[in-house]
Amino acid sequence: MKNISKMFQRWSSWSAPKKAIGAIAIAAVFVVGATLAAPERVNAQGLHPFGGFVSSVVYCDCVDMWLIYIDDLVQNDTPDYTLMYVPGATIVYEYFMIPVPGVWLLGLHTDMYVPCLVGMPFCFSIGVGPTIYMVGTSL
Repeated sequence: MKNISKMFQRWSSWSAPKKAIGAIAIAAVFVVGATLAAPERVNAQGLHPFGGFVSSVVYCDCVDMWLIYIDDLVQNDTPDYTLMYVPGATIVYEYFMIPVPGVWLLGLHTDMYVPCLVGMPFCFSIGVGPTIYMVGTSL
């Protein structure tokens, strides 16, 4: 506590211009530090945006999920990526057209990849994709 009071006494004995320069220096150090510490991109809860045209869907009968092939139709005709729709866990907004080929999707997916298992009773994986957290669909 004595050290703090000595620092305050030294600070209070400074002249006004010296105090202003000190305050500006402290503010500059704070701003530069905060800028360098700030991340370039923040994804809340590890969620990532996606969007595109549903080119095809596959029902994963061993795990009661749907493997959805998404195509953005900008680059080529092959599906760009796959996502897993989990009924009951995925938040679905209007127009509730999931999983239906030919609709447009826009939403957020997680970082958690899960396999699509088919072929009851001997289940095998035919693909993998991150789970959809929330999605809205076209008609």
